[in-house]
Amino acid sequence: MLSIRRGLTTTIGIGSFHEGVFGLKRTYQQAVEAITVGKKLSGSGKIYSYEDLSLGITVNSLPRDYKHRYIQHFEEQKNLSNLLDDTLRETLEKLFDSSFNISETARLLFIHRNTLLYRLEKINKITGLNPVHFNDALQLKMYVMIKKLL
Repeated sequence: MLSIRRGLTTTIGIGSFHEGVFGLKRTYQQAVEAITVGKKLSGSGKIYSYEDLSLGITVNSLPRDYKHRYIQHFEEQKNLSNLLDDTLRETLEKLFDSSFNISETARLLFIHRNTLLYRLEKINKITGLNPVHFNDALQLKMYVMIKKLL
């Protein structure tokens, strides 16, 4: 977390390079958008790059009613009202952050590897989606991301 003084948190956004005065304006707009989306997805006190958040920025630009319909459809399709509790949602987020590395995910969560495997199996049973298979993981990632962006 970026902190200048106690109680003051700094969040930084980085836009892409664009030449000229108008390019500077575009870079600034991208940096602001990176901060806005980054804070929704991962909280304050971090450095966010527009290019690194391209998926989140794209999803955030979708109309709000479309995002609501996606969540509603996903939850109805899986016959669930609240798909995942906070622990399982955090497990998924860390799995995605670690590029599906099981050992790294367990380390990030401060849990034993077998506990992580149990949680992943629980997610699979609840949703019918295996979080370590790409297509299933993509659906879960979109669900978690849209929930955070709403």
